[in-house]
Amino acid sequence: MSNAIGDIEKSKCLLVFGYNCADSHPIVARRVIKAKENGAKIIVCDPRCIETARIADQHLQLKNGCNMALVNAFAHVLLEENLYDKEYVAKHTEGLEAYREIVKGYAPEDVEHLTGVPAQQVRQAMRTFAAAPSATIMWGMGVTQFSQAVDVVKRLSSLALLTGNLGRENVGVFTCADRGFQRFEKAIEPKYNVKRDWEIISLIASEMGYPIHYDSNQQIWDEMRELCPLFYGVTYEKMGDMGHVQWPCPTLDHPGTPYLYKDSRLDTPTSKGQLFAASRQGNQPGGRQRAH
Repeated sequence: MSNAIGDIEKSKCLLVFGYNCADSHPIVARRVIKAKENGAKIIVCDPRCIETARIADQHLQLKNGCNMALVNAFAHVLLEENLYDKEYVAKHTEGLEAYREIVKGYAPEDVEHLTGVPAQQVRQAMRTFAAAPSATIMWGMGVTQFSQAVDVVKRLSSLALLTGNLGRENVGVFTCADRGFQRFEKAIEPKYNVKRDWEIISLIASEMGYPIHYDSNQQIWDEMRELCPLFYGVTYEKMGDMGHVQWPCPTLDHPGTPYLYKDSRLDTPTSKGQLFAASRQGNQPGGRQRAH
């Protein structure tokens, strides 16, 4: 995810797509409730009436298997109704015209029979999303456990790019963790011959002919830091002092990174975001719904 979990409650609009945080991440769910209390608009896209849908301003109850069609319809509305951030898109993205060409056939009225979501609900959702001074897109297994997962995630990321909701506080692409490291100590001394997980793994590996030996948690973590440059600055001591450090943290004096892509500079050859959309059989207007 591009931002910190704490940013969720400060965001002014949450677009929750296929993600039931009340079941899978109760701590995150509490942040969603706080966002609502702070005046955030909440839009839920889910076939089920999940807990977040009960407090949402809008619940788009789409049919199973139609994620791509609905996200394309979202993009269509942002472009057709000129809701997108033209200045941001021109400065920080590439591929707008090709993107526009693909999503132009996905008017909400044309895909109602696929998604099951009334066109007016789709249009209102994007008007709310685009009007928010900061917006966060949250997705989960309702997106990632489908064969179209990668494409849908790219499309959702493109919605963030279209509306300038990337590279600053309280916005951003949230999945399951915020790139944060925390250090936990054992609660009680183990009794009898109880071993820690890393000790068990080391013993199994050694018996299989690959000797592994460590003396402490810190020794394992220091090896991880040496192998991964993005983690290097997250020392065992820093985790203890700060309580929560987010990578990238490449140097010993680095404080960690609460949000990615500062100033909307992305990890692409041109440092610009690549707008992405694609048509797929089964999610095209007039096509047959794809089964999953």
